[in-house]
Amino acid sequence: KNNQFMKTNLTKEQINYYQENGYIIIHEFLSIEELNLWSHAVDEAVKNTSVFLGLETLDNVVKGGRISKNVKKIANLFRLNPILSFSSKGMLKAVGATIGNKNKANKFRKFVEKKIPKNASVRIGIAHAKMGDYAKKWASDLKKVYGSDNVIVSEMGPALAVHSGPGGLVFSIQKISDQRS
Repeated sequence: KNNQFMKTNLTKEQINYYQENGYIIIHEFLSIEELNLWSHAVDEAVKNTSVFLGLETLDNVVKGGRISKNVKKIANLFRLNPILSFSSKGMLKAVGATIGNKNKANKFRKFVEKKIPKNASVRIGIAHAKMGDYAKKWASDLKKVYGSDNVIVSEMGPALAVHSGPGGLVFSIQKISDQRS
């Protein structure tokens, strides 16, 4: 069913036009120098950001083809809860695990909070899939330490939520300079 307030269907011609002219559209708003500064700022933000994903179950990542059924069986057998991140090439990879089927969110929180660099200014993001109350409480606790301007909480976007499934949490840490422009 189409959204009655917003056109959500694009024709093949519209998609092709944007693919061919996207740079031109951006170029009309930014000078070459501004575009280069923007590109450099995005590259730096990506380099300075770590993202971690905790899942309630591995069901959706198996359905999405991100991990095999055999990996899921082994993880379930040993009650392992993988903590996932992204490689420099954007591929999903395990960076740790918690053990046990109870209090998965708290175990994930304990793991990722240890990844926050000491003596550095950071911006923290928490995204959730049907874990709103938990995420808001966690963000509230972090705001006391890192400041309310440096902690953001939101629902997961659909592309990530479809793979995480209900109960998924994302925790991102971005090192920021003390200088604000």
